Amino acid sequence: MCTSIACGKNASEDSMVLIARNEDFPTNNWNKYMKFRKKPPYTKGQDKWQLGNGLTVQTPKNCFSYCSMPDAQSIDEAVCDVGDHFLFEARGINEKDVAITATNSLQTNDMAMAADPFISSPGIEESIIATLLLPQAKSARHAVNLLGQYVTKYGANEANGVLMADENEVWYLEIGSRQHWIAVRIPDDKYLVVSNSMRIHDVDLTDTEHVVTSEGLYDFVVEHSLLKNPKPEKFDFAAAFGQQEKSESGEIDPYYNIDRIWLAQNILSPSQKIKVRQKTYELFLKPDKPITPADVMKVLRSTFKGTPLEHEPDATRPIGVVRTLQSHIMTVNSQLPDGLKGVIWQAMGSPICSIYVPFYALVDEIPEAYACGDSASFSLDSIWWTWRGLFALADQMDALDNLTNYCKTWENYFIKSHKAMNKILEQFSSVNISDAQLIAKTYSKNNLSLIADSTVEKYQSMMAILSDNQKDK
Repeated sequence: MCTSIACGKNASEDSMVLIARNEDFPTNNWNKYMKFRKKPPYTKGQDKWQLGNGLTVQTPKNCFSYCSMPDAQSIDEAVCDVGDHFLFEARGINEKDVAITATNSLQTNDMAMAADPFISSPGIEESIIATLLLPQAKSARHAVNLLGQYVTKYGANEANGVLMADENEVWYLEIGSRQHWIAVRIPDDKYLVVSNSMRIHDVDLTDTEHVVTSEGLYDFVVEHSLLKNPKPEKFDFAAAFGQQEKSESGEIDPYYNIDRIWLAQNILSPSQKIKVRQKTYELFLKPDKPITPADVMKVLRSTFKGTPLEHEPDATRPIGVVRTLQSHIMTVNSQLPDGLKGVIWQAMGSPICSIYVPFYALVDEIPEAYACGDSASFSLDSIWWTWRGLFALADQMDALDNLTNYCKTWENYFIKSHKAMNKILEQFSSVNISDAQLIAKTYSKNNLSLIADSTVEKYQSMMAILSDNQKDK
């Protein structure tokens, strides 16, 4: 139920790679919180590692730290990593400046499932993918190879799309069945948009520099007649494995996914005058101008208002929706030194009414408001719950414009201050990298703390206005 965007380094501002995603789910399913894992959830010397869904794998050789975003039914469950507990670490950047966001849930067709059905026992699934890869991936391509090997060895439980990036490359991998998958490198000068249908089509399987697949993928498709006239130089993975027309309720909805693809491409490439509701959209597209985090924020908040779909009664699934649990934009900037390249712009709750706060991924002290929460009850101690409450209050008070203006004011400040901070870090890092890292950590913690405090104050002021306006009935 998610929407993702990714772009190569020559398609973005400041030659940085970018991956982003709205994590959508039924509202108040559970809270989101932030965690810096100085050590992975395994220790050296262990022979085996049991992940949150019960899958047991060989303990990785690498032990990289990373900044993650788990979710859980309570904070106690969120910090567990064995047995029946699930981490669902939605995104993260590790100390090697490798960024991963997981996942876009995808849909499969009956023929592919008959040929290679998903396993029912613990396997590769959304709940463990980021947790599995972030502690050990040395590059985006390494992350692709690792995930592919895990799917081949243990089997997949479900279809997913995963984005992986480092300072030079962005890769997108789709899992189509129990053991078959494909990954493509996004061209440096283009971007990719993903909703909840498989997207990889018309790729050249012989181009092993930019396309990687499970072993025997093409022969498997031919053997089971998953494509009518398959061509390795123009291979359509989405048609072979995917199903396009169902919404998250399971009902037939031919526009549920393609409307979002069009919406994002229309915003980022308006000069191309892309037609609505085409059967297939270009996998990779050039933007009209270098993509900035602000551009991606606009896309992740976008609705059909002001578009040809605004008055279409069956246009029911835009990108910006209330039920988004959290939204993130991750950039990796090659102009900064190692360890400082990765930045996360994090919005708690729906980005329709929330603030994208920038922080460097090496921040190892998370303010308490971002590190706590319980799905069972509302609390202003939790930044996630505070934003959920603010959105609900503004909606009831008919004050959404007031809240969105508040968000824009803060974001404009962060966009300007972050550019200045990058320049400061470039200067300091050439003299003393330790000082630069300390500055980045302090800046990051201060940004998060500022919004944690300001959001509570905003909630309290809006609640005071609401109570003052109560009338006797």
